[in-house]
Amino acid sequence: MSPTSFVRMVFSMVALGVILCLCGCQSELEGTWKGKAYSTVREDTRTYEMVFSGAKVIERRFTAEGPIETLLDGVFYLDSNADPKEIEIEIQLKVTGVVKGIYKIDGDKLYYAPSTSSTGTLPTADQLDPSVSRFVLVLDKQEKSVNKILDLLSKCCKNALT
Repeated sequence: MSPTSFVRMVFSMVALGVILCLCGCQSELEGTWKGKAYSTVREDTRTYEMVFSGAKVIERRFTAEGPIETLLDGVFYLDSNADPKEIEIEIQLKVTGVVKGIYKIDGDKLYYAPSTSSTGTLPTADQLDPSVSRFVLVLDKQEKSVNKILDLLSKCCKNALT
């Protein structure tokens, strides 16, 4: 390996480390997710969006005409060790409260089933299946610029090694 290649590799690894450190405290949910709601109770043709940034989350509901409303804006807490994984959102809008739910990530898909009862009883794992769920959001991960940067740095590291 030439000295120039070695310097490039070290620089790329340091830059990648800085970015990963900055992103490291973010959850697996970090970013923007868009998709549809599925329900065995009623049809819902609106589009939903959830944006996770640090410890904050915003959920919006859209129609073809544009945003209808912000459903929740708050701070979220995850229990990724639970089975199914759990999420708790402290709502910080005009109406405050806590929404509990479960979620799973399968590739670039997020399945999110909030509690539908006033007692906050968590849905069961089968409620993440759109064909049987009373209400579940199935959202696709939207590409983030950080992912593009990480991909570029990864390619730089590989090129520096060759």
